[in-house]
Amino acid sequence: MKVLLRMTAERHGVAAKIIATVDDLEAIAADDAADVPALSGWRRELFGEKALALKHGKLALAIERGRVVATGRG
Repeated sequence: MKVLLRMTAERHGVAAKIIATVDDLEAIAADDAADVPALSGWRRELFGEKALALKHGKLALAIERGRVVATGRG
């Protein structure tokens, strides 16, 4: 999830810690309905939905041409 967070922050020109903290990532890993900013509002749209998809195996990270990319699965 940390790699996904950094990739998302870089793509949108926002500091990663504004989108989600390490504590947020741990809470999301433990609970899909965690009460953290990363799972509400614009943060959820930008990162939260993808984080949950990654957690459940619906999103994968791969390296293409030296860059990390997210790819949808099944």
